[in-house]
Amino acid sequence: MSGINPESIAIQGEPGSFHHQAANYLYPDNGYELVPCRRFSDVFSAVSSGNASHGLVAIENNLYGSINETYSLFREHPDMRISREVRMRIGQCLISHRPTTLEKVQEADGSVYVRSQSPAIAQVEHWLQDNLPTAHIEYVDDTALSVQQVMNSDNPNDLAIAGHFAAQYYGAHVAAADINDDPHNYTRFVLFSNRNEINPDASASSIILDTSRKPDRPGLQLSALAILFAFNINLTKNHSHPRGGKTQAYDFYLDTDAPLESRRMQLAIKSLRKARFGVQELGSYDRVAA
Repeated sequence: MSGINPESIAIQGEPGSFHHQAANYLYPDNGYELVPCRRFSDVFSAVSSGNASHGLVAIENNLYGSINETYSLFREHPDMRISREVRMRIGQCLISHRPTTLEKVQEADGSVYVRSQSPAIAQVEHWLQDNLPTAHIEYVDDTALSVQQVMNSDNPNDLAIAGHFAAQYYGAHVAAADINDDPHNYTRFVLFSNRNEINPDASASSIILDTSRKPDRPGLQLSALAILFAFNINLTKNHSHPRGGKTQAYDFYLDTDAPLESRRMQLAIKSLRKARFGVQELGSYDRVAA
């Protein structure tokens, strides 16, 4: 086991959301208190204030790329450290209050209302065009919230787009399963805290590389990557993000195959700082595939 045992986990979204499902993959015995939050920034605030011992946020989707807001929040909260990661398939479903079939829903297509979070609607856009072309689309803040609203509705033509986990959590019914336009839809979630915990099973790490302390010149980032190469550190992700308040200044978010506590990573970070690169350590973590 990872040795990381949260008393409470703050998530973006409602109970039954994909964030909640990711937390349950990491801790299937549900031995933690769930702290739902409306926004990603609220998750960080909950951990900072002590309202939650840990936070869990999505950081990347393989179809839509990096979630820039999450990366910015880690930059703004240097005391937060990632300790675990889970990569989970996102399977969307058409969900109803009462048992029904897709054929029955299609018969009422013109009076059907489908609600969900904007990214979820985007992930099933072509399926909706092919199967419910005249359905009315309504946007809400969270997939699980859309299921809550459907369960509180007396209209049998009110439907939600969310996952199996949300349907099971609220006792709803799945009218059509796995309706993603692309079935290979995965999201990475990371667990973090401000406790500076060490995960003994960590096999990877993340850092933020700040090049703004050095004059801009060709090959600037390459010189930093050469230092990592010299210590046999493999990058699994290299993501650039604009640095607020400066023109053409970027932070580079790097995922590596070496825990921060490893000797080679410590020597690499020391060399980067000696070369006047800024380094913010985001944490070491194990990687769980759900």
